Amino acid sequence: MALVLFTLCGVAQAWTPGLKTAAQMVAQGTATPHQEMLVFFSNREVNLAAVWRELPIDQYNAVQEHFHALNRQFSRQAVENAGFRAEFGGRGFNPGTDTDVNVLATGGRRITLEDIQRIEAEYQRVIREHFGRQGVRTPVERFDTDTDFMPHPNHTDQFDQIVRHINQRGGTAYATPGAVRTQMALAQGAPGDFIPISINDAMDFSAEMRRLSQASDRSANAWLREAEAMQPVNPRRAELFRAQAQLAESQSAKYISRQFSLDNHLRLQHDLNPVPLGDTGLDQALSRLHDMGRGVATARDAAAVRAMNRHGLQRASDQLVDTFGTLARLNPTQGGQFSRAIAQEISRMSPSKAGEAIGRLERSVGGDFAQSVARETRRLHATRRIEAVPNAAPPPRGVSAVRIMMAGVSGYFMGREGVYHALDQTEADDTAFDFFMRVYQNAAWYGTGVGHAYEEAERAEIQRFMREVERGNDPSLTRHVSATLLQIPYLMARDSVTGILYLPDAIVEAITGTKEAEAREQASKEFLAEIRRLVRHREQIDEAFAHAEAMGVRPEDSDRFLDCLCNQCGGMLGGYFCVGSGCRRPMGSGPCVCKGPLNTWNTPIPSGTEDSLGCFNAITRRNHQEAQAVFDSWQARIPKENYKSVEADVEEVKWLLEQGDFEQAARSYQPIAPVLAGVVDAIATDDGVMHTPLDRHLEGRIAGELINQARDHQARQEYQQALDAYQAALSVWPDDEVKARAARLERYLAVQDPQEAASRAEAARVAPGQPGDDREGMALTPPREQAMAIERGSLDGQQREQAHELRVEGHGHLTVEVQADGDLQLALQLRHAEGADVLTQDRHGRRDSRRVEQPDLAPGLYEVRVLRQSGEGDYVLTPQLRRVSIPNDREPNDSAEQAQSIPVNQVSTGLLGYRNHEGRDTEDWYQVTLPAHGRLTVDIEAEEALRLAAQLRDEASTGVLHQDHHGRRSQRQLERADLAPGTYHVRIMRHEGHGGYTLLPRLDAVGEAGELARHDSMELARPIEAGHEVTGLLGYRDATGRDTEDWFRLTLPTSGQLFVYVRADEDLQLAAQLRDAGGSRNLAEDHHGRESRRRLELGDLEPGTYYLRVYRQAGQGSYRLTTRLHAR
Repeated sequence: MALVLFTLCGVAQAWTPGLKTAAQMVAQGTATPHQEMLVFFSNREVNLAAVWRELPIDQYNAVQEHFHALNRQFSRQAVENAGFRAEFGGRGFNPGTDTDVNVLATGGRRITLEDIQRIEAEYQRVIREHFGRQGVRTPVERFDTDTDFMPHPNHTDQFDQIVRHINQRGGTAYATPGAVRTQMALAQGAPGDFIPISINDAMDFSAEMRRLSQASDRSANAWLREAEAMQPVNPRRAELFRAQAQLAESQSAKYISRQFSLDNHLRLQHDLNPVPLGDTGLDQALSRLHDMGRGVATARDAAAVRAMNRHGLQRASDQLVDTFGTLARLNPTQGGQFSRAIAQEISRMSPSKAGEAIGRLERSVGGDFAQSVARETRRLHATRRIEAVPNAAPPPRGVSAVRIMMAGVSGYFMGREGVYHALDQTEADDTAFDFFMRVYQNAAWYGTGVGHAYEEAERAEIQRFMREVERGNDPSLTRHVSATLLQIPYLMARDSVTGILYLPDAIVEAITGTKEAEAREQASKEFLAEIRRLVRHREQIDEAFAHAEAMGVRPEDSDRFLDCLCNQCGGMLGGYFCVGSGCRRPMGSGPCVCKGPLNTWNTPIPSGTEDSLGCFNAITRRNHQEAQAVFDSWQARIPKENYKSVEADVEEVKWLLEQGDFEQAARSYQPIAPVLAGVVDAIATDDGVMHTPLDRHLEGRIAGELINQARDHQARQEYQQALDAYQAALSVWPDDEVKARAARLERYLAVQDPQEAASRAEAARVAPGQPGDDREGMALTPPREQAMAIERGSLDGQQREQAHELRVEGHGHLTVEVQADGDLQLALQLRHAEGADVLTQDRHGRRDSRRVEQPDLAPGLYEVRVLRQSGEGDYVLTPQLRRVSIPNDREPNDSAEQAQSIPVNQVSTGLLGYRNHEGRDTEDWYQVTLPAHGRLTVDIEAEEALRLAAQLRDEASTGVLHQDHHGRRSQRQLERADLAPGTYHVRIMRHEGHGGYTLLPRLDAVGEAGELARHDSMELARPIEAGHEVTGLLGYRDATGRDTEDWFRLTLPTSGQLFVYVRADEDLQLAAQLRDAGGSRNLAEDHHGRESRRRLELGDLEPGTYYLRVYRQAGQGSYRLTTRLHAR
């Protein structure tokens, strides 16, 4: 019998000091070839270190840039050596992101599984050859860099076999061609063409995202179980497992986000508005993961998505079903296709959710359509019931697996003591069942420690458990079922690990009663032989436990070990280890008491490996390697003792967090932060207990709460309080995004004088924005207080209410206060004067003073109504407007037809989210006219209280050229590199909140005015002469389409040999042809591959007219065309 701890594959090695140093050297550009190879080989560990902030993000980005450059080089060479062409998807440096290499066929070839296997083998050879040339010996193991070679689905007939091969090797290839095509279309959001997605491909993609998200969710749960089990044995490795779990959680969230992206892509494809994420916990977690990437800062978000995985998938399915229902209503001729697609999505739902979805369809589309969906759903369910379910992978022949639990690291088999007692009590005529039951009984008593601490257990519960075991109800007697023995808290060792016990089939069959009684004797013999082989002789195990004592190492020496570590903290006077009430000093924190000439202070115990080894050897007079287990246990005391010295302070920080005093929690945490390094805390979650580094848990919670508090302050325009909260968050958790927000707020608050704010805001409208301009200071200016006329009135039994007309001249935050005298008690309402709708009111209870606020009012006429509750008397009504100083856009500009024209390379401003009786201003449209070809970039910067999205649209405003709408952010950027002169539309949409924004369109122009005339047909061919150079542009699009070819008419005065050279920008790949005078016959052509340079050569040409055709293959840019004639 073999006892195997169940561990997950995928961790080649830990984040070792050598690997850490190598990564730092690579980031600095000073690495040796061996260090480069080590970091490249260990890229997975580098990603895990970045997730857990073991590697600073700037170093990680530098390391990944180096890795990415090498990996592209190796991948491209491997693909081209196999006779194919490689394309790479855009890769952001987000920890855990793999590398996808798209393999494209050339010359009409079809890609086969053998081709992919040849590329993979060539990839390994190229890597080893590269490092071998530098004199570096490479590892024997395969270089596992999470690089997948995926064929284009249109270039292979063996897609399924190739996908199966990639996934069996640990890759994450999409299982259907439709899913691949959909992902390629979604990836073209910036700034390539908008690629439509077919309904069938969309459904393939949705099913694939659901499958991958659920698989990632299961993987995350498995990693977390392994981390829990590994925590008492190897905390460092447990931390690595938790990092793996977070990667899996983030992957699961990514697949859910892609389903929402699919839905919005389909909506935009059919001219429907996208559906933004909402304010729920799931939506906020998905937004933060998208915006901030994977890492400690988003660990709670990843865990939240894992906890809500089923809910997130259901939300995405519901949204997709509703979108298809809308499209079916708008396109009745495609009803059947949409019906099948919806049925496919609904068939994966629970019966209750499926019923809700069909009910929504009945209300939104109609009863007939809903019934057709229901019929198709039933047909799909019937088909799936008929299909055979794939069998699970069989266990090894003659062997069955039974999951068990082991107590701690000393439990060799259901508790060491339990096995010993079972062996002592074994009789010659015992059957396997008798022995197996005895082992479990003894394990329940001795293996969990209950037998050694009987008075601490509850007798009745133990007896109840024993009765269940004696009845044969112990779940360990069935295959593949976890033993409940160690799951009962009062019988369970505090820390446990899950294992798999592989038993011969004869044993399992005997225990479960699946064979006759005569088979039990044979099973008994096999079982006892395996047990005795595992345990061997009891004396040998006892010798192992006595080994440390035989070397002269005593457990009580560990206090002297800690004294030694503390001895250096006080300089010449030294220090000592101290625990208890008399050990706390006025200065510092920690269990070391350091002695100085005039006073004493506390510090944490040093945890450096060199200091620890020196003190260990000094105390034991032995080399630490001779007693590694004892050394590890002593060193493990360091963080525990450090924690004990500040335990009361930690509880105070936790109490402050519960009270909501987050800034004081940050101040209280800072002095004790160094003491908490290495301390692991148990955090209660809905799924059980999670072990996590205490310092990171507290820092993440404090910073997260402070950031949320800062956002709330900003929403209420309390900018100084928001800045204080951001700065407090930065004091415990440095974060680039939060740092940038705080810097923007500081610049924002620097403009305090109202007149200066107004003048600078006006200057921003007319002054061109130059690179490096402080755009926040130029246009995003603070609001200014504007006093309004005070109103007076009185109420009594006859006059029970009174209305006051209030004219608001500008956008802003309106506050109205009322104070009564006498015994008058009143209520207060703010209403629209035109529509009389109540905007806000203060009426609960009976009081003589009231206050109402409305932060998002647009200019207009409003009504303040004062209502008597009881008594009578006079009152004073005081309105105050905190008026926005940012100039508004010219209204109305809420549609493409009303779009406001704005200049290029100048800052414009606008407001969104403010409301009046006509409604809320939720979107603004602008027109930008480009005078030249080039790249258009539009930067949008809003106040923090306003979250928005943006689109760049074509001349007709119907086609989306680029959009930035994921997450809820106040900064957006639109970009398109291939625009021709013309008019384009910018659409800015409110997600939530209200406030001002700046808009800066910038044009990076190419070409000259003389090159702008189109000559894209033989009839419009541009005349040129031999020996001259001309320039042109290709690949740019305008209202009529994309400019894909240019024609030139060349007249040769004499016969001779003609040379034609075409040299283009790197972003433009093109081809060239030379045609005869009629334009119908090719005389020469250079078009193989995708190149930016072409050359034509033709001898013995007669005098006359010829045509040159230059046409685009991909990209956009300028080119130069040169002709040379060598006369005969």
